Amino acid sequence: MLLSGSHVSCLLAMRLLLLGCVIALSATPTYAARKMVLVVSSQVAETEQGRQYKLFYTEVFRRLNLEFEMKTFPSKRCGALANSGLVDGLPSRVAGYEAAHPNLIRINAPLWEVSFTAYALSPGLRVNGWSSLAGQDLRVDCRLGVGSCEEELPKIKQLGPVEFVANANLGLRRLQAGRADLYIDLDFVVDPLLHAEEFSHASINKAGVLESVSTYLYVHKRNQDLAPALEATLRAMREEGLIARFNPMANTQSPGSP
Repeated sequence: MLLSGSHVSCLLAMRLLLLGCVIALSATPTYAARKMVLVVSSQVAETEQGRQYKLFYTEVFRRLNLEFEMKTFPSKRCGALANSGLVDGLPSRVAGYEAAHPNLIRINAPLWEVSFTAYALSPGLRVNGWSSLAGQDLRVDCRLGVGSCEEELPKIKQLGPVEFVANANLGLRRLQAGRADLYIDLDFVVDPLLHAEEFSHASINKAGVLESVSTYLYVHKRNQDLAPALEATLRAMREEGLIARFNPMANTQSPGSP
């Protein structure tokens, strides 16, 4: 059967359209059957903050058609697992974290602000910034795996002995027992504990803020192909108000500031 010129043109146009669709689909990244596993510390996972992380990142990866799972490990181990590639990343770390974890990539969309805060029994003890600790010969405890403590405390002269503890509960117990003058940690980790029965009558005060910084999502370098889409998704969610809505740091009760 002979086809008219118009029929030939129509068939050719349909074939070109089909070819264009195939090329477009092949050029679009697909993440099917891929699961992203982020890890948080055992201390954080047990709090409202851990729940907010899970809700937030479930939505982030849903938008990219990716499965998501959050796992829990001790704080120090989280960084090692992410850097080794045994998991896919960390939900919230400060800028510069990649210096000590070279296999991790920072997604350049700021998330939440956190404060590294000092706590004390003595109401007269006040600090303001890391440099204010110098020359005071203070006994300082900090949670193992809190990177800023591990980086900043060794730089401070005439600080006094520094001990790293497994979790914030232990740090507050040592403070309460008089075995340390200061306990330093993230405020959103410690503040809820100060309202728990064990510490509610301990008269532990905020001695001051040492540093407030923005946090970022970090992923292992094998996920580098996801970085542009993750950045775009996080920035879009900020515009929609979802980063503020799922703020893991906004659900703490402050025990009082200096």
